[in-house]
Amino acid sequence: MLSDIADSQRLTRGETAIFECSKSTEPSHTVDLIQVAWFKNKNLLYFHCPITKMTTPRFTSKRMRVDVAMPAKLQISDVKKSDEGNYTCDMRTKAGSISKNWTLIIGAFA
Repeated sequence: MLSDIADSQRLTRGETAIFECSKSTEPSHTVDLIQVAWFKNKNLLYFHCPITKMTTPRFTSKRMRVDVAMPAKLQISDVKKSDEGNYTCDMRTKAGSISKNWTLIIGAFA
């Protein structure tokens, strides 16, 4: 399994956070997808498995979004302090597994 060291996003309230588990935009990326799961502080936010056609959204905010056509991308619009935390994407494809971690920090940054 490929694993990335935690990365941070520092945003001010009202901005949009975008987390991408894979930067691949090739059509084969979606075809090769076995499953993807998104977590916030180790709690499941979203699960998608195109093989079983199962999608389980458990977002903690209506401002969170994952497009089924691009499930390797989590977007949080109009971020608030309550969105702070550790986000993880675990993705399995026919080529292997990827796990990426991010820390989202909301504040007033110069």
